[in-house]
Amino acid sequence: YSPASSTQVDPRISFRYAMAKSTAIRGAAYRAFKAPTLRDLYRTNQTGTTLLIGNAFLEPETLVGAEVGVEWANENAHVEVNVYRSDVEGLQARAQVPGQPNTFYQLNLGKSKNQGVEAMADLRLSPRWAMNLGYTYADSTVVEDPNPAIEGKLIPEVVPHIGSLGIRFTGRDATNVNLRYRVLSHSYGDSANLAESPAHRVLDISASRPIRSWLD
Repeated sequence: YSPASSTQVDPRISFRYAMAKSTAIRGAAYRAFKAPTLRDLYRTNQTGTTLLIGNAFLEPETLVGAEVGVEWANENAHVEVNVYRSDVEGLQARAQVPGQPNTFYQLNLGKSKNQGVEAMADLRLSPRWAMNLGYTYADSTVVEDPNPAIEGKLIPEVVPHIGSLGIRFTGRDATNVNLRYRVLSHSYGDSANLAESPAHRVLDISASRPIRSWLD
């Protein structure tokens, strides 16, 4: 394969303004760059009966985005809401090989947009107990592509709705117990939205306790 190279400058500008002791607004505008990995370029991978073929002619993808948010906090709570929008050129994604439902290859899509809102809250219920809540809505779609059939389709592997609930307990002996429950809506693994990943739930539980000053 012929050598390939690409150069890009990725600036970012951010601001934060405190409107009161407990309230602030913040925002940012930025540009980003993602080069294809060696795996995406050259390797063929198989998981079960699904085959993923590399594409040595993948191009880098570039993103231009902005976000704005508001946060409120006191000694027992921290709440924030963020709104974001980004546009991507050449998004790296997967497409199904025609006539082969279990075979996919890497490609660059035309243009895509990503916009949505995320809300988070961290609450201290008592000296021992704390809770955090979160919700993300992501509207991420292909808006322009050489293949008109995928325009308007959801971007692969982006989950439109994610909700989470977490509970933390801290004991007198520095024992920590964390429980996190997440609910995720359905998504797709390919650009034509043929390979569906169903909605699902995830429960994480972890616990730790100090045994020595240097060992948990």
